[in-house]
Amino acid sequence: MKITLVYASAPRLVHETTLDAAPDGCTLGQALSAAGWLARFPEIQRDTLTVGVWGRQAEWERVLCDGDRVEVVRGLRVD
Repeated sequence: MKITLVYASAPRLVHETTLDAAPDGCTLGQALSAAGWLARFPEIQRDTLTVGVWGRQAEWERVLCDGDRVEVVRGLRVD
């Protein structure tokens, strides 16, 4: 399966990668781990960030489909 991962870690700083060979039955959490993002961005595991698929909030255990886009979302700050 092909899965795209996107995370805007700061304003105007977007990280994007594609897993080209994710196994069938891969969960959202497994995809983040396989991409190395849980080690690279430890803040993803905190409750302050939301994970989702195609703009809809999802659980870490959500099984992904080919072509899914996993998004890690920071809370928005308004000045």
